[in-house]
Amino acid sequence: MFWFINLLIIIFNQVCTFIFTCRPITKYHMQSYTIELIVILTVLFSVFSCTNPKSQNSSDNYTVQLQSKFPQISVTTDTLSFDSSVLEPGSLRKLPQSNRFIMVDAADQTIVLITKEGKVLSVAGGEGKGPGEFQRIVQLHVGADGRIYCLDMLLFRITVFEVRDKQLQYVESISYENPQNHSLHNVFITDFGWFGVYNKSKGFQTSENSHVLYRLDKNGTPTEKLLQLPGNQREKVTSGDIRLFVPNVFLNRTFWEVDGEWFYYLQTKDPVVRKYNLRTGKQKKLPLHQLPERPKTSSYLQDIKERFMSLARDELWPVTK
Repeated sequence: MFWFINLLIIIFNQVCTFIFTCRPITKYHMQSYTIELIVILTVLFSVFSCTNPKSQNSSDNYTVQLQSKFPQISVTTDTLSFDSSVLEPGSLRKLPQSNRFIMVDAADQTIVLITKEGKVLSVAGGEGKGPGEFQRIVQLHVGADGRIYCLDMLLFRITVFEVRDKQLQYVESISYENPQNHSLHNVFITDFGWFGVYNKSKGFQTSENSHVLYRLDKNGTPTEKLLQLPGNQREKVTSGDIRLFVPNVFLNRTFWEVDGEWFYYLQTKDPVVRKYNLRTGKQKKLPLHQLPERPKTSSYLQDIKERFMSLARDELWPVTK
């Protein structure tokens, strides 16, 4: 802070020198003092723009509190490079007991087999409606049997591949029908059978929806309802006389995953992880630390806007209003 006071004193002395000595201001003096003034103002601007303890603390306190609630976990990270022929990398899955990976290239709706070093070994799929082709791959899943299952919600089809001699080979396409008011979102092929997660809703004319876990047969048909999960919170959007309730990434959402014989799920605004045993049907809860709602400080809202500028304004509205 003393250097800042000294800087102000220097500015004051320079001004007084001109006023009280009454020296004529030459062109040289004018250029010299203009340069000094620009430098000083630049320094002052940097100081005031970078040191705002109030805004920093308001955005950092929540993060510090969050970090203090959870133990640090030691992890090993690695970088996976891939060939420039992969234009729009999407979902990525590691093949069991190997150093090979499966990746979706969303640019042309293909799946790519690559090594840990990023070498492309094989490409399959492509945009179309024929066997082994896709309209849109919404899930890439490696089953417990080692096969690769690609869910296409537009074609209502699960396409199966396997790796033979480092090449992707098409196996079969399984066409399925959704039950009334249901939409298949994920399939899981486990040692305990086939399972599917559906979204249940009467459409986007209502905010009511839920997710349902079913046991499936090998044709992708639900045979037994196992578990009902909360749905995703929807935002009301109106345009003229049209009113729709659409998903929003900032509102309460449900996420799930399968690990071994356990099906895990949680909501973004609920500090509890729930799990369901696919083999026995047993359920458990794993409570996490309860945290207060994050304050909507000006710095936090500005950060949200900058990070998610690509999203539609309607998606940002619930957070930034």
